[in-house]
Amino acid sequence: MLDGQDKDAIIDVTSYHRRDYDLATIRFNPADHEPVRESLVHAFPTRAHVSLGDLDRFPVELLDEICLTLDVRSLFHFRHLNRRSRQIVGALGQYQPAIEHGLNAFRALLKTDCLLCSSFDGFVFLPCYSRCCFNCLLSSPQLRARTHTSAAKKVGITSRLLRKSTPSLHTLPAMYSLDQVSRKRRIDIIAEHHLQLGATDRHGHGRATAGANANTDTSTQELAEMPILTFMAASALPYFNECTKSVQRGVCCKGCQVAIEEGLVTSTGDGTSHQARDRVYSHEGFLQHFQWCAQAQDMWEASLHGQGPFIEPEWTCRGGCFGLRDVVLSY
Repeated sequence: MLDGQDKDAIIDVTSYHRRDYDLATIRFNPADHEPVRESLVHAFPTRAHVSLGDLDRFPVELLDEICLTLDVRSLFHFRHLNRRSRQIVGALGQYQPAIEHGLNAFRALLKTDCLLCSSFDGFVFLPCYSRCCFNCLLSSPQLRARTHTSAAKKVGITSRLLRKSTPSLHTLPAMYSLDQVSRKRRIDIIAEHHLQLGATDRHGHGRATAGANANTDTSTQELAEMPILTFMAASALPYFNECTKSVQRGVCCKGCQVAIEEGLVTSTGDGTSHQARDRVYSHEGFLQHFQWCAQAQDMWEASLHGQGPFIEPEWTCRGGCFGLRDVVLSY
């Protein structure tokens, strides 16, 4: 039976985080956050001399409950009121982890399972605010998006009417997908899910289905563009465990990469070697995987149970990232 220290050491030695997955979606250079990160996380060191008015009549426990019912924007506005409000918000156990680890998508959903499968969900599809794994983000039709023009054409209404009736996302210029496709122009995109819901509201279920399928002559270019649009509408989002106060971003197995490089064939429940290599786990899920991964176990033994140096693939050292973005955005 492994104790807590052994479990942490096994994860440190035999797993790694796929940085290339994070860089395939919306992201910002962490250096952009540094000028404000300290002021967002901590209250001013000087003592507060101004009260909260009538709110100071309430006990701190009740103020905490009030703060937890606020949306993030309202909480930020309240925090900026004065030093006393900064102290109240800064003392919230849920606030600091969200600010420290989730500035790219701070409205964290406290769950670990992908909406569409049982895998660890290290990402969020922003138009529908759905937690998902990278594999579903890459391939699931339920997480598809269209340009505003393409969406209007598909449902057969004017662009103006569609803009009024269906939520859209204004994209950011960056490089997206694992193929590092550059998109320099900002555009409006719409989730297929919202497109279907909007058609249902306008026409009812039967006619909505017919309307959504009326223009099925989607061009080859549009079909090729849709997966990239999905990445433009998604962001990496860590999982925050409320019980342990720990943050997980998802890990992959170094041993499975070793198996690929050594030409070994796996016959595991995770499928082919590349599927096993690309799968992302929670810490708990990885420890279960470790029990049958011979290459990960060999690496653990070679490291003298985390006490000595060991050799690992260049792929895992670089987090699977070998492109230009690795130079431009350093995590």
